[in-house]
Order: sequence, then C-alpha cells, then structure tokens
Amino acid sequence: MNNIVALSKDNFDEHFDKHEFIVLDFSADWCEPCQTFGTVIEAMAKEFPSVLFGTIDVSKEQELATAFNVRSVPTTIILRYQVAVFVQSGILTQTEFKRLLTEAQALTVDQVQRDIKKA
Repeated sequence: MNNIVALSKDNFDEHFDKHEFIVLDFSADWCEPCQTFGTVIEAMAKEFPSVLFGTIDVSKEQELATAFNVRSVPTTIILRYQVAVFVQSGILTQTEFKRLLTEAQALTVDQVQRDIKKA
C-alpha cells in the first residue's frame, strides 16, 4: 500500500510538508497491542487512500517520539493541516478509528485554525 509509510527523522519533514491529512502510528516491534492495531491501520489505509499513514518505530525513532511527547505505545496522532486534532495512547477499534478519520477528514483549514486560536 503506498499510503502506509515508515517515517523516520530523515524523511518526516518531506512527508509532513506534502500531506494535509496524516495519521501517525507510534509503535514498536515488541509491543503486541501495536501488532494488533497494525491490522486496523492496514484496513483504514484501504478505506482512506488519500490519507498518509505514517508508522514510527519508537525503538528506532526516539527523537520523533520525544518531539510528539509519546510516552507509551501504541499512540495514534491524527494531523489535519499539520495540526494534531486527535491524540490517544492505546489501540482503537476499527469502528472508532473510522469514525475519527471521517470526522477529521471533514475538518476545513478554517475550522482547524479557529480551534488553534481557542486553545
């Protein structure tokens, strides 16, 4: 699948700058819940082909994990217009994840910017 990409500190900016809708999946090979959630990521990548699903191995990419304040895995961050609109540690069900992606997809740049100003 072309919309699932292993992200690293070396390629992160390139992908971050090119996409308006990104899901970051912070995980690790040793994490069983991460492996389970990986199947949900794959299913959602098929349903949302315009979304970039970036997988980040925290064992290898500690700088990115620190930059996003990731303290446990799996952690999912949904970015819309380069702004985090959802952050959660733990796995999501396919139904929950699909609902979140649908809601995030509907956000306009004006809504995201307005919410930033409120924060």
